[in-house]
Amino acid sequence: MRATSGFFDDAPKPGEFCGESIVGDTKADIPVRLYDGRLLAIECKSSNSAVNSFKRVNHEAAGKAVRWLRQLGEAHIVPAAVVSGVFSSENLAQAQRSGLTIFWSHRLNDLDRFIVSTKQRS
Repeated sequence: MRATSGFFDDAPKPGEFCGESIVGDTKADIPVRLYDGRLLAIECKSSNSAVNSFKRVNHEAAGKAVRWLRQLGEAHIVPAAVVSGVFSSENLAQAQRSGLTIFWSHRLNDLDRFIVSTKQRS
């Protein structure tokens, strides 16, 4: 799948996903096409310490979020991360302020509810 310029030539159909793919100019671990047409670009991150969490969530995932939002726009993409392990609450808050939506791996039902909620917007 290649998603560029706010136009998704090879993106999954609404309600579907695919494996690691290029989104903009970098890879997303799991691209999911939302029912409202936007692309949910998910990064999967784990951390075993608050110090390590900065690299995982702020540098890697939030860094991609900023790039995707700049390249594709909020109307076309929802940058997200599914996180597991130990994360500094300040690092998570900072990542959210940069446009990253965060889901916990032990609460994947939140991710499911979010995806299903986009049916009502379509």
